[in-house]
Order: sequence, then C-alpha cells, then structure tokens
Amino acid sequence: MSINTFPTFPGVTWDIKKRSLWSTDVETTASGAEFRTGRWTAPVYEFDLTFAYLSQADFQTFQSFFDGQQGSLTPFYLNVPNDPASPFTVRFVDDKVEFNQMLNQMYEVQTVTMRTVR
Repeated sequence: MSINTFPTFPGVTWDIKKRSLWSTDVETTASGAEFRTGRWTAPVYEFDLTFAYLSQADFQTFQSFFDGQQGSLTPFYLNVPNDPASPFTVRFVDDKVEFNQMLNQMYEVQTVTMRTVR
C-alpha cells in the first residue's frame, strides 16, 4: 500500500502546533499513596495546523486529499519543517474538516488536528 504525503501549498504559510501525549496509569491506595506506571515507551504526537489563506486551487487540493484519506481512516506522511524527526506517519483525528470561505475563492482552515500512528 502506498502512503500519501500531506500536500504543500506554494506561497502559503501555516501555523503548526506540536503536542507530546503520554499514557500513565495512576493507582491510589486507601492511604492516598499513588503508584504510577507508564503504558508507552515513546510519546504519540499531535499536530494542529491552521491555514489563514487558501486559494481556490489550494482549497480543492486540501479537500481532495482529505476525501482521499477518507477522513481519519487512512494514514499519511506529514513533513514538518525544521523537525529532525519528520516526516511523521499521521492520521486526521476527526472525520471532518471545516473550510471557511472568507471571500470569493479565498478560504481558511481554523484548525485541523493530526495524530501520529504507532
């Protein structure tokens, strides 16, 4: 199976936030003492991307890519500039993405979240 790569949009800047997620089990005894154990040996990462401006062509490319991945069903590569661990294998977190048409042929995406795949 071939894995797609999240598209780049020439001349378009985007804001990206990266979060590290860990999973910790916490058990509390009757005396109140806590015992913690980690479930994972490495974090899962989440990325929030925001696009302040997309042209009509960029909008169509983004929407086609999202539809092609069938929302959160299919993983893909995400290249994050200046991150030595890039590219990441990720999925969309949600099965929906919201595009806001600001003006004729001008769009924005407030936030789209992606999560790494193990």
